[in-house]
Amino acid sequence: MKTSSSISTPRMMLYAALALAASVASGLTFAAWFNKGDSIFLSLINAGLAWCM
Repeated sequence: MKTSSSISTPRMMLYAALALAASVASGLTFAAWFNKGDSIFLSLINAGLAWCM
């Protein structure tokens, strides 16, 4: 029995792909911050912007 609120399989696959892309992007961003975070923070201190974080 299909109701009007059911999500079709292609749309569910699209949502899954978008969720995967978002998680990969956020994971790469976190990894870059984890790798270079101290130098980014020190450059913000030198510019006087560390308190804006």
